[in-house]
Amino acid sequence: MTELLEARSLTAVAGGKLLVDGVSLSLTPGERLAIVGPNGAGKTTLLRMLCGALRPASGEVRLAGRRLDRITQGERALSMAVVGQADQPDPRVTLIDYVELGRVPHIGIRRKREDRDIVVDALRRTGLLPLLCRTIGSLSGGERERAQLARAMGRSQKSCSSTNRPTISIRAPAATFSTLSRTSA
Repeated sequence: MTELLEARSLTAVAGGKLLVDGVSLSLTPGERLAIVGPNGAGKTTLLRMLCGALRPASGEVRLAGRRLDRITQGERALSMAVVGQADQPDPRVTLIDYVELGRVPHIGIRRKREDRDIVVDALRRTGLLPLLCRTIGSLSGGERERAQLARAMGRSQKSCSSTNRPTISIRAPAATFSTLSRTSA
């Protein structure tokens, strides 16, 4: 099976300190990977290199066989979704609009019925469908994190999604976590 995401000998250095040292990995569609370790071990740095937000000091990342540094940000947005540690959306935005904004790389500013269906499905799979008209500011912390997951799931239907600390405060249906791997299948 073809690798969806592959990293070869990734190294990151900041301020003369080695943060990530020669990490290699590969993921095929449907596989899950957990990166665990103590604070300051380089987990976030590794994730940032894997999604192209940080250029490695050495090594390379490939997305579906293509070097990530040779893929435009627009192309990456069609194939990859990232849920970071500190997303701060405008609290006045409704939940459905927030999740739908994840579809922008696919649809631009024009909405299509199938895109709305994808968004509604992501909200359903994260248990947020009953809250679709609520504003982001009215959601609990756990609901906001589930909204981030729904946005990533809606953006990246058949590709790669990554989350940084996806379960810290989430009390979501168990189906949410199985869905994370299904989005890349």
